[in-house]
Amino acid sequence: MANLLLSGTLVTAGGLPAAGRFNYGLTAALGTFTRFQGPLVDGQTFTDVIRNLPGQVLVFYRAEAQNALGLVVGATRSIRTTLSLVGTVQPACATLAADEVGSGSAQLNGTVIDDMGIGVEASFEWGATPAYGEETPWVSGFTTGMTFSDELSVLRQGGAYHYRARVRNRFGIGFGGNVSFNTLEDVGSRTGLPMELALLSLEEI
Repeated sequence: MANLLLSGTLVTAGGLPAAGRFNYGLTAALGTFTRFQGPLVDGQTFTDVIRNLPGQVLVFYRAEAQNALGLVVGATRSIRTTLSLVGTVQPACATLAADEVGSGSAQLNGTVIDDMGIGVEASFEWGATPAYGEETPWVSGFTTGMTFSDELSVLRQGGAYHYRARVRNRFGIGFGGNVSFNTLEDVGSRTGLPMELALLSLEEI
């Protein structure tokens, strides 16, 4: 069986918060949806992990996003799974999109892909750049398939941030990919766009 990490980026949402998800399947017709994640703002990356896929099959997928302006979809892409897409030397995790993003706070999210059979501790690295520089405390008690989160409440309004999940046990440390988000600006300072120009667009990574 294989686990597949999907990732997409919201390019522009027309000045309105949006939610993102993935549509995937074993044919180009797709048909299986992940949960919507949000709110997302311009430039924010969102991810999800598809677990227990058959090995050596072609998986089709696309990113989708919606808000009050409607639903838009990214281009359909495909990838062939291997017998296992996760490491077998140290535990593995994935970084998920941030939730509850406000003007000065956000919830960081991750998921354990493989705990190597003995459970893991989980934490996040975060900062204003992909070099991070800050970290959250390690929390124990997580096993394969479980999600973990931590709240940040000291962020600046309208700031750009990066973070990644990490897990550890006696086999070593595993890191998730980099995910970025922007905190919200004061609602009163936003300017709206005409409906016909306020279009959503997506690009997958």
